[in-house]
Amino acid sequence: MINYIILAHKNPHQLKRLIDRLDPAISAFFIHIDKHVDIGQFQALVEHYPNVKFVHDRHREECIWGDISLVKATINASKLALKYGNKSGYCVLLSGQDYPIKSNSYINKVLSSDNEKCYIDTLDAFEYWDNYGEADKRFRAYNLHPQGYKKPLISIYPFAHKKAYSYRNIKAIYRTAKIYGWSKIGSLNLRHKREDLSGIDVKGGSQWWALPFSILDEVISFIEANSEYIQHHENTHVPDEVIFNSVVFHLVEKRRIYESLTFVKWGKDSDPHPLVLDSSNLNELESLSSGKLFARKFEPNSSVLDALDV
Repeated sequence: MINYIILAHKNPHQLKRLIDRLDPAISAFFIHIDKHVDIGQFQALVEHYPNVKFVHDRHREECIWGDISLVKATINASKLALKYGNKSGYCVLLSGQDYPIKSNSYINKVLSSDNEKCYIDTLDAFEYWDNYGEADKRFRAYNLHPQGYKKPLISIYPFAHKKAYSYRNIKAIYRTAKIYGWSKIGSLNLRHKREDLSGIDVKGGSQWWALPFSILDEVISFIEANSEYIQHHENTHVPDEVIFNSVVFHLVEKRRIYESLTFVKWGKDSDPHPLVLDSSNLNELESLSSGKLFARKFEPNSSVLDALDV
């Protein structure tokens, strides 16, 4: 039995369709619903389903894209899976807008209990995001994600960085002080470079993964025992694309690590969000190699979902 860990924030009926397609009779589901929305509308649709559990309200996060809150949501849902899930099964992280592109029998065959592979991207994060001019901002600046603002991301470079005395950086400092107060500026330790002192190589890529139960248990145990690691990434931009990736690379033999099983189609380099897949992408989805089992993202009631069900 596969343990599906799902992060959702909208479209209750789409989440139900995903659960139905993956079959709660043969799979287990551990779901985190963004605290910004009413969880009841999701629970009501699957209240009589076997093997479906939701993260309790006190452990739900108010999720903000690019913020550490998405990592905390993943951790909390993973803990639920580790407590109640199938210990001999895989743990697969999906979003509520993902969908399988292979049959359940095929997915279960790939993710069988005797498979020890870890399906998670572990690219060199600095090299990868340097290609998009993003590494500096993500890892060398202090990033804040205030809620309720049209431009939620604030990136502040420490004084030792070449961008520290730019107009944009000074403006970011004053904007932070206006929102949080000057004490927040003091807490960022801008006198020093923002370095990861954990000794863990920064690896990254897709946030979506499939890990053996025992490996996820090791990852969560490591994170809990090294709280400073999460604290460091409080100021990383889009940390959900590096934290689990880096920890798995740190803990697991390289020969066991393979790329993510989730297909994501990206648009322009400047757009950080994946494209929405529709019927025009069907041939592409059907021609994907056996190395991809899931895809994202989809809108509810899309005809491409019906086609994938055939």
